[in-house]
Amino acid sequence: MFSRESSREVLGALAKVDSIVQQTNALAASAAAEAAKEPRLMAALTEVQALSRRSVACAADIRALLAGSAARIKGGAAIADEASESIIEVVASVRQITRVLGQISAASQQHSAATSDINGTLADMERDAQHSLALVDRSSGAAKSVEDEARALMARLRLFKLGAARR
Repeated sequence: MFSRESSREVLGALAKVDSIVQQTNALAASAAAEAAKEPRLMAALTEVQALSRRSVACAADIRALLAGSAARIKGGAAIADEASESIIEVVASVRQITRVLGQISAASQQHSAATSDINGTLADMERDAQHSLALVDRSSGAAKSVEDEARALMARLRLFKLGAARR
């Protein structure tokens, strides 16, 4: 990807620099051969040799710069890989959290439904208890009424027995 493409570009640049250095060295060798035949070309030879030395020095500088760039690219690629792995881990964690939250939500809904059922049952029990209390109150009132009637009947019965005994 980015690091591979950049590495190819760096290698291509290094190949160009090496080619220029080889051409300059070949030119210097050729100039030395010509200067040996023709002494008046000695000044040109000196210039070509100086150019060759500068080319070698520049090539070394360029090689060092490109090597530094390649190292930074490789380091950046490693950082990008680590970031990618971290993002993958974060995504996995988020998925796990989403699953857990879904489970919590489902449990909460079940709890809510159960609570609603319990509340309904309690309301039914409360209604039944109120109804039973009303029946107890009515039964108590009826029992009191029956008791009062029984006492009245007993009192009449005593009068009836007293009347029969007096005769």
